[in-house]
Amino acid sequence: WVLADGGVAYSYSRRGKAAGIVRLDKDKKEMWTYTAVDKRDNHSCQPLPGGGFLTGETLKSGAWMVEIDKDGKKVKEVKLDLAVRDPHHTFRHVRKTKEGTYLAAIMNQNKTYEWDAAGKVIRTFPNGHYAAVRLPNGNTLTSGKPRTAEMGGVTEYDKDGKIVWALTKADFEKLGLKIKMICGLQRLPNGNTVFSNGP
Repeated sequence: WVLADGGVAYSYSRRGKAAGIVRLDKDKKEMWTYTAVDKRDNHSCQPLPGGGFLTGETLKSGAWMVEIDKDGKKVKEVKLDLAVRDPHHTFRHVRKTKEGTYLAAIMNQNKTYEWDAAGKVIRTFPNGHYAAVRLPNGNTLTSGKPRTAEMGGVTEYDKDGKIVWALTKADFEKLGLKIKMICGLQRLPNGNTVFSNGP
């Protein structure tokens, strides 16, 4: 993330070793490093209002949303109602919504979950391999693996979980695009959607 002060924050992960978040200032000097406890895995961070960050951490024994303050100190940890099969392939992007809920696509399930502030599942969406984003209109945008003609590589759901629109395997084939894993996903201010495709 490029931050308002010109600095950068990024998450890092190493299988079986330390994982966490690094915060750099505008001159690329390290301000702090947050390290996840107990060799938890981590693949994501999100800036929060007030200068803090959200990260998602996993072990075989569970999954947690962890909030960190502007100085890199843990201030909140929420254990999620989620069975973890493979810690390394659980979270990629985690997000806190303006309603205070937590949203994440679960990589090894190709499903998106939303939890309340206490970590209880509120709802799920049947698509979500890598990224899930809550849009300003309350809809949810997800990225998945476009394995079938019906299953979207990019899918937007309304508040009731109904599909608003999707880019499916058939759509990508018509465009002559070979899609394997949509790793990044954003809705632009003009209403367009941009995504990145990993190998």
